[in-house]
Amino acid sequence: AEAHLQRWKHATFSIKAILVGCAIMILLGFISNVLPKRDGYHYEINAVQYVQQSLADSKQQSVLYTSEKQRFYAQKPYEDRNYDEWQYLVERIEDGRVNEYEFVVINLNIKADSAAKETYLQTHLTQFKQDKVFYGYKKKKRTFVYRRIP
Repeated sequence: AEAHLQRWKHATFSIKAILVGCAIMILLGFISNVLPKRDGYHYEINAVQYVQQSLADSKQQSVLYTSEKQRFYAQKPYEDRNYDEWQYLVERIEDGRVNEYEFVVINLNIKADSAAKETYLQTHLTQFKQDKVFYGYKKKKRTFVYRRIP
């Protein structure tokens, strides 16, 4: 009976330790959610807000947002889901639809092919100039804002 009592006490202690561990993890998750976010956390929101503030001074109100999140932040109509943002932009550049816009907002992460993509943008967006760049956390992600040259 003594061995059974020891096993029961050990099992009860283990269950309590697991519950305390779970409670601590939940508390840490809650604290991390309410703490201020690090620099660059809201870089896409900041880019959209910058464009919307710039549009207040502009007569033309058209913006090409290349990502779903940017369109959501700008409260623009839903277009599609899970598409290649780069291909979406290239199609609009190649067929000339990009020229209908005052601003073009582009996400470009730091990857092996990002230099080639930047060169492509510089050579194909000749009617636009790079207005501003918003960086994500540790500058691994970027959002470029291009503005039409008047």
